[in-house]
Amino acid sequence: RYLADQTGSTDGTTFFKLVNSTTHGIANVTAVFGANFTTYVRDWSVSNAVDDVATSEVALQQPSWDWHDIYGAIYVNAPFPLQSQGMANTTPYTGTVRAGGATYFTVGVPTNGKATLTLAGKSSTTGSHLQLVVVRTR
Repeated sequence: RYLADQTGSTDGTTFFKLVNSTTHGIANVTAVFGANFTTYVRDWSVSNAVDDVATSEVALQQPSWDWHDIYGAIYVNAPFPLQSQGMANTTPYTGTVRAGGATYFTVGVPTNGKATLTLAGKSSTTGSHLQLVVVRTR
């Protein structure tokens, strides 16, 4: 659904191409939507956190869905379950991100202040597939 929203074509055309393809999996998605599958996965992961919460670029929006309202309506006003860990100044944070997964943090920076974020993989070296995405919400 996220990728269909990003293409600007009609749903019928998009889903027809997906269903009537001679390929499957990533090759099918790439044939219909374009070559940068990992960018799509990254942007979709970020959109789950920031859509309907912050004004963001089109690639980080899900115009057909409002997950925060949908989830609350289905699960009797329960909060949207995506967890975001708050970060404090000068505190290191560790965790594990499974392949294809994401971890979300929030950090506040005072007016005229600055923040330095470092992303490291195993053994304190940057993982070749790790990506840090920063979205300003205010």
